[in-house]
Amino acid sequence: MDPFLISLMYLICYMDRSNISVAQPEIAKQFGLSKSTMGLILAAFTWAYALGQTPAGWLGGPVRPAKGPDDHHVLSARLRR
Repeated sequence: MDPFLISLMYLICYMDRSNISVAQPEIAKQFGLSKSTMGLILAAFTWAYALGQTPAGWLGGPVRPAKGPDDHHVLSARLRR
């Protein structure tokens, strides 16, 4: 995978995490969510990352060291939508 595309993917994921935390008060107000519920929603980003670590480690091991990390990032980007 092209290094530019990987960098762009990281930038988009970072902006997504940053923007949702900024928009959090408006989202909570619009949908009538409590602070604890919003905490669970925002924690979903961490859960998706944590759940992807084991498969990424397996894919990045001796089986496919050149393609493993790329596959993980594409999969996690798809799961966040």
